[in-house]
Amino acid sequence: MTPSARRPSPPHPAAFVHLAILGLVALVLLRWSAAHVLGDECPCDAEDTVQCTTNETSLSVGVRVLSIPGLMEGDASMDGNANIIDAMFIAQYTVGLREFDEYELQCADTNDDGRVNIIDAMHMAQYTVDPNRSAGVLFMDVWTAGPDDSMLPPDWSP
Repeated sequence: MTPSARRPSPPHPAAFVHLAILGLVALVLLRWSAAHVLGDECPCDAEDTVQCTTNETSLSVGVRVLSIPGLMEGDASMDGNANIIDAMFIAQYTVGLREFDEYELQCADTNDDGRVNIIDAMHMAQYTVDPNRSAGVLFMDVWTAGPDDSMLPPDWSP
């Protein structure tokens, strides 16, 4: 048998693990995007299985994805927390070192004036050291009823 007529060797088992992980990442990102855009209307609570199969090897991995409850006021980093990191991200945005998408912009506009600027960065820094305004540092609440009705308050937890 010539080398070109040999049967190709099967893929290494680790390749299937990589494919399964990539499939899970794609599934989670798809579900996250749908929940992010559709909010409560997204039917994203589901259990899914990613399966990679060839003639000789099969790998199934299950994942449970929950919909994201909503955008959080002040959470410009989109990590589920409103803190000094968000103040830094907003400051970086104002000087052109970072770009925000429309959701990050909505979270970063902490004083609801329709603009994201250094005042919002200062506002988040003040919130970090005086979240309940007891020390007199925070000049206004980060989350207020009315303009922020569609946002989660920065102290929200599941």
